[in-house]
Amino acid sequence: MIRRVLRILLIGTTLVVGLIASGLAYFAYTRFFRYQAAVDAIYENIPAEEHRLSAAVRGVLEKTEPDSVRTSVVSRSLLSQLAPGHVRMGEWNLRGMLWVCLLPWRFGPEQRLVLFAHELPFEGGFGLTYGARRYFGKRPSQLSESEALQLVTRSFSPRNPDVFQQRLEIMTQRYRTGR
Repeated sequence: MIRRVLRILLIGTTLVVGLIASGLAYFAYTRFFRYQAAVDAIYENIPAEEHRLSAAVRGVLEKTEPDSVRTSVVSRSLLSQLAPGHVRMGEWNLRGMLWVCLLPWRFGPEQRLVLFAHELPFEGGFGLTYGARRYFGKRPSQLSESEALQLVTRSFSPRNPDVFQQRLEIMTQRYRTGR
């Protein structure tokens, strides 16, 4: 009798897990994988100079923002560009979590770093190339560590100069200590 009950529970549990897995697979396809070609196109269209980050810029990006933050920023940015925006907040947040989980599966750490550099938001544009030209009149490969720190800080700081200075000090400290 006990074996029969356990067998029924096992079969029921297997069915429920199978239904959940197939539902998650369908959700992953409709919310992430169908956009894969568009995400690949964005990655392939990134300027060559952003693919070849200088050691100074690479060090600043890696030390000031952990990979999890970079992945989240890239996921949200790509999601806002590609996926329909008129959805409920719960759907939007669920998509965001799914993209954060699946983006590392699709792109390696180096590719995500390049995507992060390309998606940095600035006043009037996006990307490390845009920011370097706008604020310093240079190519990204010509930036010093100090200039790269200023760009990363500027991309996520408000326009207020006092707040920018405070944030720059925090980012400089984070860069020097490695977190």
